[in-house]
Amino acid sequence: MPFPQTLSDQVRGIFGRLSPRQRLTVGLAFFGVLAAVIGAVLWAGRPEFSLLYGDLDPGSAGEVVEALREAKVPYRLARGGTAVLVPRDRVYELRVELAGKGVPRGGAAGYELFDRRNLGTSEFVQKVNYKRALEGELSRTIQGMAEISYARVHLALPEERLFKEDQEEPSASIVVAMKPGTRLRPKQVIGIQNLVAGSVEGLKPERVTVLDVYGNILSEQLDRISPTGMAASQMELRQQVEAYLAKKAQTMLDRVLGKDNAVVRVSAELDFQHIERNREYYDPEGAVVISQETEESETPLEGDANASSRTEHTIVNYEVGKTVERIVRSAGSVKRLSAAVLVDERQGLSQAEVARLAALVGRALGLDPGRGDHIEIYAMPFEISEIEAARAEMERAAKRAFWMGVARKAGIVLVVVLMLLWLRSKLRKIPRLLILTEERKPQFTGIERHREVEVPELEEVSPEALKEARLQEYIADFVQKEPDKAARLLRAWLAR
Repeated sequence: MPFPQTLSDQVRGIFGRLSPRQRLTVGLAFFGVLAAVIGAVLWAGRPEFSLLYGDLDPGSAGEVVEALREAKVPYRLARGGTAVLVPRDRVYELRVELAGKGVPRGGAAGYELFDRRNLGTSEFVQKVNYKRALEGELSRTIQGMAEISYARVHLALPEERLFKEDQEEPSASIVVAMKPGTRLRPKQVIGIQNLVAGSVEGLKPERVTVLDVYGNILSEQLDRISPTGMAASQMELRQQVEAYLAKKAQTMLDRVLGKDNAVVRVSAELDFQHIERNREYYDPEGAVVISQETEESETPLEGDANASSRTEHTIVNYEVGKTVERIVRSAGSVKRLSAAVLVDERQGLSQAEVARLAALVGRALGLDPGRGDHIEIYAMPFEISEIEAARAEMERAAKRAFWMGVARKAGIVLVVVLMLLWLRSKLRKIPRLLILTEERKPQFTGIERHREVEVPELEEVSPEALKEARLQEYIADFVQKEPDKAARLLRAWLAR
């Protein structure tokens, strides 16, 4: 009667009947599959990080990181330390929690400097703290603009003098760093100057200097009084008018001819003279009565004391009709427009179509032949080799990315399938080796009892498989008995 065996005993018995090479193979396969499963579980269970704060200055980033460390929250830094990432499911919770703690404060300290009351603080320290707080608050406000990633404000506040004529005017300097791909428009620079000037008593906007981190003065171009500043302003206005008119015509041509089939350029001549005229027109024939007076007088008649004659005198005042006109012509009015349209010759436009196109563009631009405006349309072949090359390169890159993704996924699937097939082939050889082992097992006689091992019925083994198994067993025995010869034989095979 066979003795019952547990699963561990069965596995130990099967593993003990294998050769060292087969044990190594089965062990490597088992631990490889186990490592792959554990890696997949860890990869699937790892937390997904999302952006908590971005575009932070070093001081603010340090405050956020310190707060996360105190709360024992995992985090990651990105974009050169200017962005902080946390687990996605805790982003909004952490934002509310950090906002309650006043983190991040935005770099420079603000009015929170006065949250702590120090009774022993001198008047000088109080003035310095007020200046620091004002600079910090202004820096935070300016840094809140969409185009600015960093701002620093420096105020020069002179001491108050007894006499007004001895009082010096305050001034301010602002350093800003723009985000990549952005720039400050002149109106925004003026807005920053007015913001700082309105926050400091006695500070004028022209006393505020704005410059970028590269040392370029941004407020220099805002001088509208000097001839250089006026010329720059006039050139900027002209460019804006030309760009606006060219965009109007370009959008219409793109809808008619297709994108990149026509190019429009507009040249605008503006009149920057500011003229005020007062005119008075007089109409001699249009006399107007402005007043009328009548006087009566009595004269006694001679020879009759009781009789008298009455005389009436009428005085009429006239004034010539007058018309007063006040004419004001503002600067920047359009004096003359010129437009040039270049159409791709491949469109095959006829003369009539070109004429209609010229009329449509002229109406869209508001051309007036009476003031000398004109438009020209030419049909010429466009050079599209670079465009076609760029388009082809983009298509090739998209195809490469697609097939690389497909190949990556297919490679992963193929590796998994090959590992499973290899493991399956190794495990299928174990029953065959058990049969060979049982056939070669010696039989015990005499008073010694041996346990009969129940071998489950196995599928019929083909002669080729049996031959392969016996060959493997013979090689394993040869390696165990003659390791030196086996090593020399292996080196000879590898040297070929």
